[in-house]
Amino acid sequence: MLALLAANEPVPAHESHTATRRREHVVYCFSQMVRFAHLAKIGAEPFRAAQWGLALGRVQELLGSVGGKHAWWAAYEPLLISQDWDSIMARTRAYMELLGLPQPEEAFINKH
Repeated sequence: MLALLAANEPVPAHESHTATRRREHVVYCFSQMVRFAHLAKIGAEPFRAAQWGLALGRVQELLGSVGGKHAWWAAYEPLLISQDWDSIMARTRAYMELLGLPQPEEAFINKH
């Protein structure tokens, strides 16, 4: 996964951005996942399940599906079912940290 974020070569032919752009997309998607869980936790709006799932799927796609469903969907599914927003945010932030990605800013995760 780290190599995909650090490579200076273009991503597959159907996409037109470099690893830098890929990294930006991964950060944005992870940040959206934190944001949607945070907004649901504080009751600011209902959980945006479809958008959250799309963001997770996009991250998985951008990182080459390393670990498959067990690293991505299975890791989150019980937390989503139980609406454990804190653990969802913590797991997402941990993935970001493991990948050396910046954490989302508070202003972003509080945006309605």
